Amino acid sequence: MAKKEKETARKKTYRETDSVWKDLLNRYFPDFMTFFFPKTYQIIHWERDFEFLDTELPKYSKRPVVRRLRLSLLNQLFLYPYP
Repeated sequence: MAKKEKETARKKTYRETDSVWKDLLNRYFPDFMTFFFPKTYQIIHWERDFEFLDTELPKYSKRPVVRRLRLSLLNQLFLYPYP
């Protein structure tokens, strides 16, 4: 397989898995936070709506890529007031 074909296949696979990951986070975000970040979950004000800011993402994704990590999903949520 040529190098260009491998890169195209890799990008397609990344896009497919990335969209599945984003869909799962959209559906199960509170559960995700409970499992992976239980302390953070406790300070989030879940009675207020949270939203994924897909239109705001380009403002933040223009920064240099650090260790090949990319910002691909941005969420706005509210925290309880600090006591």
